[in-house]
Amino acid sequence: MTDQTIKTRPEREEELRRLLNSPRGNDRLYPIFVKALGLKWGEMAPVGLPMIQTILAKEYPNG
Repeated sequence: MTDQTIKTRPEREEELRRLLNSPRGNDRLYPIFVKALGLKWGEMAPVGLPMIQTILAKEYPNG
């Protein structure tokens, strides 16, 4: 079992930005983005939708 601490929204945003800026970060962040949108495997997300803000809005619906 892993120790998973609950992150604040700013902490999670920082984590997602680090992930996005890592090698192949876009490839690693996209599945999280698709899940946040509620899309099924193979469905395309709308072009231009900001990934990090969309993920945060889903994970932190109350801001």
